[in-house]
Amino acid sequence: MSAAKRGDLAALVRTVTTTGADFTRTTTEQVSLARVTSVTRDGIVKRAEGPWETYRSDFDRARPLIIPASTIDVDAALTAYSQRRYPTAPHSTMVPPFESLAEARDFLRPFRITPDAATVRDSLDRARAIAEDPNEDPMRKAHAEYMLRRHGKA
Repeated sequence: MSAAKRGDLAALVRTVTTTGADFTRTTTEQVSLARVTSVTRDGIVKRAEGPWETYRSDFDRARPLIIPASTIDVDAALTAYSQRRYPTAPHSTMVPPFESLAEARDFLRPFRITPDAATVRDSLDRARAIAEDPNEDPMRKAHAEYMLRRHGKA
């Protein structure tokens, strides 16, 4: 698990149990999005603010999953998320949570930041140099060889 930083996107996952009129219980997962605004020295989220709610680690029971700001356009994702409305109440200002983590992942897919070809090429060149160096640390060398195999450049 990576350490959170201010400005990262947090997917706040909550397990919600509802009881129906016939006393049957249903457990669902709800996911809302928020920007990380405060972290501990260890990188644990203390506070995150979304368009409709604020998450506080000492009060809220949600599990924050961190999406680094280097991999996603946080501003665009939160702006689009804040435009979502309940289908039955389009005039409402409340932002509905996602019904699953898969739904949130699909929503965030267009906002991902993908590295350009030059960045990938530079990374693979560095990995190739590390893999070919006989004096390199064995762990770094093994990781470099793995990256080259993964990208079909071995």
